[in-house]
Amino acid sequence: MKNKSILLITIILVILLAPNCSKDDLVLDQDYVTVSDLMKYCSKASCYKPVEWEGKEVKVKGHIDDNYMLLKDIRNGYDIPISVDSSCDSSCIDSIFKKILSNNKKNMCYIKGTLKSFEMHTMFNCTVGCEILLHSADDIYFENNVNY
Repeated sequence: MKNKSILLITIILVILLAPNCSKDDLVLDQDYVTVSDLMKYCSKASCYKPVEWEGKEVKVKGHIDDNYMLLKDIRNGYDIPISVDSSCDSSCIDSIFKKILSNNKKNMCYIKGTLKSFEMHTMFNCTVGCEILLHSADDIYFENNVNY
C-alpha cells in the first residue's frame, strides 16, 4: 500500500512539473538570448491581435549588421531591427550611435531593450515582427576580447 502511494505521488508530481520544464519558454529579461531564439519566440504571434511580449524587457546577444541598425545572428542570418525609443532626446540618440559606431562589428554585442511589435502586410499574408527599442547607451555592451 505504501509503494502505491509513493508511486501515485510521483506520477502527480511529474504531471504537474512537466509543463514548467519546456525548452520553448524563454525568460526574456534574465539571461541574454540569441537573436534566433528571440525571433522564434516572437514569430508565434498572430496578426490583428495584441501580443503578450509587447513592451517587455529583453536581453539579446548578436553582432551589429553593416547598416548598424540590425542585430544579427551570424550563425544563420536571422536579424532583428534595433531602434531608439521615442523618449530619448538628441544627446541620448547621439551617445547610442557613437557607441555603436565606435565598436568593431566583429565583437559580440549585448543589448538590453524593450520589445515592440509591428505587422508586415503583403498581398495575401500578414506576419508580426518585433524590434528592440534602446533607451540609453548603457543598454549596449560590446565584448572586446575577440580572437581574429
